[in-house]
Amino acid sequence: MELSRTFQTRAQALEVYRSQLCRQLLFIEVFEAVRPDTPIKLTLRISETNSVIKLAAKAIKMIRKPEAIELGYGTRAGVILDV
Repeated sequence: MELSRTFQTRAQALEVYRSQLCRQLLFIEVFEAVRPDTPIKLTLRISETNSVIKLAAKAIKMIRKPEAIELGYGTRAGVILDV
C-alpha cells in the first residue's frame, strides 16, 4: 500500500511531524481501512522546495474520527504508522 501527504511549506511539514517522527510513530489521515502490520510506502511532498521524502512504515492501528479528534490528531480518521 502507498500513501502520500503534501505540504505547502517545509516549516509546515516540520511542525506537523517533528514530535511524531522522533518517536518513529506517525499519524496519517486515510479514507480506507488499513489492517495492522500492513507494510506502507509513505511519500511526504513539500511544494515549497519541490522535495520528496520516502519512508518505509508499518500500520499499527486505525483511529476513527472521534478518537482522532479526542487525541488531537485532527478531524478525520487515519492510521498510526511505525516508521
